[in-house]
Amino acid sequence: MKVQIVSKYLTLAQEGLVPQIDCPVDQGLLMCNEDLDQQIFLYCLSCSYKKFVGIDFYNKLESEVNKSLSPIKMDGSIEYGDLSWKKNN
Repeated sequence: MKVQIVSKYLTLAQEGLVPQIDCPVDQGLLMCNEDLDQQIFLYCLSCSYKKFVGIDFYNKLESEVNKSLSPIKMDGSIEYGDLSWKKNN
């Protein structure tokens, strides 16, 4: 597991590209970090909430990150920034 993937997910969520993950205690902004044992966790800046990221949750986040970063969509069209190309068949 890579903390960069979780961080990228949180950034994409702030941009509205993937579902937002809010603190369950106060609905505040969650951040991520990694401890000395390389375990990734989410924490809230405004309260003491802290949760370690398990492999299943991580895999869901990684899947969403990969989908949002891929310029090739399911219909074969390509989107990159403000540009898009439609597949002609």
